[in-house]
Amino acid sequence: MQSKSAQPWSLAGIGDSCRCPCGVAMLTSGSGLWMNQIESLCEKLKQEFGTSDPFELCGRMGVIVLFVKLPMHIKGFYCNMADHRMVYINNRLKEGEQRMVCAHELGHALLHAELNVMFINQYTNLKTVRYENEADYFSACLLIDDALLDCTSGLSTLADIASCAGVDERLVELRLRRFNGS
Repeated sequence: MQSKSAQPWSLAGIGDSCRCPCGVAMLTSGSGLWMNQIESLCEKLKQEFGTSDPFELCGRMGVIVLFVKLPMHIKGFYCNMADHRMVYINNRLKEGEQRMVCAHELGHALLHAELNVMFINQYTNLKTVRYENEADYFSACLLIDDALLDCTSGLSTLADIASCAGVDERLVELRLRRFNGS
């Protein structure tokens, strides 16, 4: 577990922030985060901390990461209890998948800090797909370096890029869509 001495990290300078009706501080773009805000956030993290490793970033930002036995259909989840930001990761996943899950859940910790997606899914009719898509895009931006997406990198297929970045092809597709301007 990480120590409680790590300071909470700020979204300052990334874009407009507001509080949603339930009191959640989050970046805004009307119907969701602008992709460029997520990209800027990932770049700010990489520059400020000198790493894109989600486990190291969690530790340095005071997000506690716990590896626990979860049902195999649950890869991980984020929660904020009593001002303790926590990421739970299924300890039965392979190391590379744990890294992707950690990046995704860190996205929730930074983009949807006070939002309890599990509660919303179970007890309301609200849709959480937007939040999941934003966390997916955050993990793609954090884990996949722009240099890998450049056509001069020598990597020619999704599988090549995914293998080099240590991520699923799905994340490469997300990143390429935006990188190529579509």
